[in-house]
Amino acid sequence: MLSRVRLLVIGLALAAVLAVTAAASAASTHQASGSKVIHLTQTFGEGWDFDVPPQGPSPGDQFGGPTNWSRGSKVVATVGFQCTLTRLDPPEDLCTLSARFAEGVLTAQTLFQETSQAPTDWAITGGTGAYRDAGGFLVVHNPDVTLHIDDLS
Repeated sequence: MLSRVRLLVIGLALAAVLAVTAAASAASTHQASGSKVIHLTQTFGEGWDFDVPPQGPSPGDQFGGPTNWSRGSKVVATVGFQCTLTRLDPPEDLCTLSARFAEGVLTAQTLFQETSQAPTDWAITGGTGAYRDAGGFLVVHNPDVTLHIDDLS
């Protein structure tokens, strides 16, 4: 079914981000060039999908779900993401996520290419609390996630 394929693809992309971070989890956070780099791993909860008419892949179809971002065995953020199919050939989705950390919520978005095996780059679009003026990017290479957050003064 369309939803399982999309969830698998998103899962692979998010896992890719998390894999990058897992490899560097020993050095979980460090400062570099005015940016904060945070390495995390993610695990997915039960996802969902919504197939708008006509049945089958069509613009407007949506999928999403919850994930947890962890450092070692400790969950440091709960994440919700949602993607909307915007193009069929090649399949491409506009995706947004919100990650709730103890210090605030971080938001990001991307154009996700369903058929790509490459890590997915997300633009950090801001947030609340400590992330109110956040910028930068995050990379998902399941199960790794690496956040590159511009210096938060």
